[in-house]
Amino acid sequence: MAAKMSRAEWRRRRRRKVIILRIIVFSIFALILAGIVFGLVSLFRTFFMHEKLGTLSSAGDVEVLNRMLEKSEYSRNGVRISERGIKGIVIHAVDNPGISAMEQRNYYNSLGTTRSNHLSSHFVVDLDGKIVQCIPVNEQALANGARNGDTLAIDFCYPDETGEPGMFTRSSLVKLTAVLVKRLGLTADGILRHSDITSVDGIDCPKFFQNEDEWRKFKEDVMAQVALLKK
Repeated sequence: MAAKMSRAEWRRRRRRKVIILRIIVFSIFALILAGIVFGLVSLFRTFFMHEKLGTLSSAGDVEVLNRMLEKSEYSRNGVRISERGIKGIVIHAVDNPGISAMEQRNYYNSLGTTRSNHLSSHFVVDLDGKIVQCIPVNEQALANGARNGDTLAIDFCYPDETGEPGMFTRSSLVKLTAVLVKRLGLTADGILRHSDITSVDGIDCPKFFQNEDEWRKFKEDVMAQVALLKK
């Protein structure tokens, strides 16, 4: 026959159970709180840190891959610019048909070693529509000559000698340009071609958009996307 539990022993066991229960409840509460904090930090990084660092996480429904160039006077000189001072977005075509956005990005990055040119852009839009960011928007790219200090640069890839961007490239180019136009408070007049800002004779970049009808349609599509973003 089991010995009868004393009142003191019963109280000790009861206190032990209460302590264990409190530890369990506290642990659950701590895990929930940690989850909330982690979620808030993630939101902060997504919506504020990207803004502070001059990077984009997405352009509409297209992810932006942040692949920043290494610091170099030949491609990313680190000279800061204020977003409030940006007056335009300049559209460029990459030099060679068929190359990918990462190939173009890697070429820019290699200039720190080869020292064969001073060149870069903030973004490159790939043949399949992916977007690669090479330089933060609060730093100068080396694409727009005398306008490096008050413009951003976007390169786009194309499949053949016509210079015409494919369907996915054009769609992402429109969305990216629209996001930047909205973010910077620009108008359609702030959407420019390389040929619009250069003083060098014979520059017809981007070749496909030298067709005024195609260029006008592109700008119209960008501004239509801007209107959707504002809703």
